[in-house]
Amino acid sequence: MITSILLSLVIDGVESAIRKKRASYQLKPLELYGENNDFSIVIPAYNAEKTIEKTLKHLEKYRERTIVVDDGSKDETAKIARGLGFEVVRSETNRRKIGAIKLGLENVSSTYTVLLDADSYPERPELLPNLIQALYDENLIAAGAQVLPEKPNKIIEILQRIEYGMAMEIGRGSMAKNGKNICISGAFGAYRSKELREITEIQLKDPHFEGEDFERTLYLLEKGSVGYFSDFIVRTVVPKSLKDLTIQRIKWQEGYLRVHIKFYKMLKRKDEVGLTLWYDWVLNIGLHPLKLISLLFLLYYDLLSFPLLYAGYYLLAYSLFSSSSTSEEEKKLFRKYLLIYPLYSLYNLAIPTTIGYIRYLKRITKVRK
Repeated sequence: MITSILLSLVIDGVESAIRKKRASYQLKPLELYGENNDFSIVIPAYNAEKTIEKTLKHLEKYRERTIVVDDGSKDETAKIARGLGFEVVRSETNRRKIGAIKLGLENVSSTYTVLLDADSYPERPELLPNLIQALYDENLIAAGAQVLPEKPNKIIEILQRIEYGMAMEIGRGSMAKNGKNICISGAFGAYRSKELREITEIQLKDPHFEGEDFERTLYLLEKGSVGYFSDFIVRTVVPKSLKDLTIQRIKWQEGYLRVHIKFYKMLKRKDEVGLTLWYDWVLNIGLHPLKLISLLFLLYYDLLSFPLLYAGYYLLAYSLFSSSSTSEEEKKLFRKYLLIYPLYSLYNLAIPTTIGYIRYLKRITKVRK
């Protein structure tokens, strides 16, 4: 049993080393592309009165091309958006995110569409036209950006900042070279409107909130190339308590499993996408029960092996974070928290991932009955 989690550590290390090397490839900086203003911004919003104002203030330059979709909110979301001079399309009922996106797209006539969550905003919104031109120049049907938490204050936020940084720069950055970004974050994405409409119609037939961004990206990869631009940074609100983090990650895990099962045929692909999905199936899904049992075994029976395992994951996290493009000031701040980062990772493995795993298995068992 112990072998499974030690093997996972070794494979994670090898995989991370490969991704680090691949992530060193970058498209040219966005400033070097021209500008393309043939885009609209759609913001699905539900009870977003606490965050919508900050988001829209970062988009004042694009007020005339921005559509806020008030998805049946019961608060002041629509009033705040209208008060700032933005167009609001309102649904009297909550249509969930996919339905809200469809409603927004019905009011879009531009070639490209940017989807932005109501609790997220671009750090440098002036680069949006450059990002759209980059999609055109690089023949991409969609692209993601580097999504990071807002300036973190609590320890739980700092740990998420470390996690997001490694996932974005190492994970998604490594897939950018051949236009194979496997997941455009739901917080921000830029799309060719035609393909986005087609995929939204497909998703409406079987609507889910969990994993809808992952699902959308895999549909896009069946149609063309999907990019990633690390120099376009989007800030987003993250959970500020362990309870909220756990609830979020349980939902993420359910979506993760749902999408992997739905797109199992993509395992036949002989490219980065197929290899990544195989890795997910074997290491993150198939071996999860054994990794969990091994972890419990180490904690209960073998207190010597557990510190060695902990040290291994700490060194892996330290190596990945130290090689990221995070500023030296941020690295100095975060390094002291890297020592507890393995605890954060192990908690995610043991609690929300396991609960999400069990909940999804129960759900599909009920459906089959």
